[in-house]
Amino acid sequence: MHVTVQQQRFDGNTRTVGVETTNLGDVAVEVLSVQLVSDQFAGPKTSIGSVLNPGRTIAFRTSYGRPNCRATSGPVLARLDVDGTPFERPVDREGRQELRRLVVADCAKVQLGRIADIVLNRSLRRVVIEGKPWLRGQLDISRRSPGGTVDLRSFGGSVLVELRPAGRLRDLGESDERAITPVLIGSNGRCDEHALVESTRTFPLSAYVRRRGHPQQRVQLTPSVTAQNRILEVIFEACGVTRP
Repeated sequence: MHVTVQQQRFDGNTRTVGVETTNLGDVAVEVLSVQLVSDQFAGPKTSIGSVLNPGRTIAFRTSYGRPNCRATSGPVLARLDVDGTPFERPVDREGRQELRRLVVADCAKVQLGRIADIVLNRSLRRVVIEGKPWLRGQLDISRRSPGGTVDLRSFGGSVLVELRPAGRLRDLGESDERAITPVLIGSNGRCDEHALVESTRTFPLSAYVRRRGHPQQRVQLTPSVTAQNRILEVIFEACGVTRP
C-alpha cells in the first residue's frame, strides 16, 4: 500500500485530513480503522469500514489530533487495521510536508490564542453609506496573558461578504489590554443566483494578524447564527433580491 496525506479546502482551519491510501495489491481488502502516528501530534484512531479494491485510492478522513509544538520533525506512520490485522505504512514525503505545514500553522494558532482572543463583536448596527446598506461592528482583540504584541494587518471576506475596516487598524501593543477596530460588513457586489442560493456557505470571515517576529497568520472569524442572518439580510437588500 502507498499512503500520503492531503487536506481538502473545505477542511481548512481544522485538523481533519485525508489519509489517501492506494491498494497496490491484487486483492480487495477492508480497512477497518486508520490512525496517524508521529511525535509531532497525537492522532486518534478513526473507524472506517471501507473496502479498498486493487488499484483504487481512497482518502480516509481522520484528525491528526493535538499538535506537539516542541517536535519539529520526525517520521509519520499511517496505522491501519486491514482485514482485522494491524498494518503500518510510512506516509510519503509530500504527505509529511503537508502535515508539517498544518502542524506549524496549528501551533502558531495555539500560541496566538495564549496571548489574545480575536473576535467579531456580536453587536451589529445597520447603517447606509452612499445608498448601500451595511452592518457596522467591531473586531475586538483582548489580551489573555502579559507580554507579546498582535498586529492586525488586513481582513478577508468570502463569496458574498465584504469585511473591511471602518477606521484605522488597531494593534495590540505590549502594554495594551484591548484593541478595537471598527468594521463594516456587507455585500461585495456579487449578486448572481448561484452565489445567493449557496449563501449559507458564505461564512466564515478572516482577519490576518502577525505576532512580531513571526509570519502572518489567518484567524477565522465565524459570526453567530443571529449575526449571519443579519448579514444575509443586508446582502439580499443590497442585491435588490427578496431573501427566500
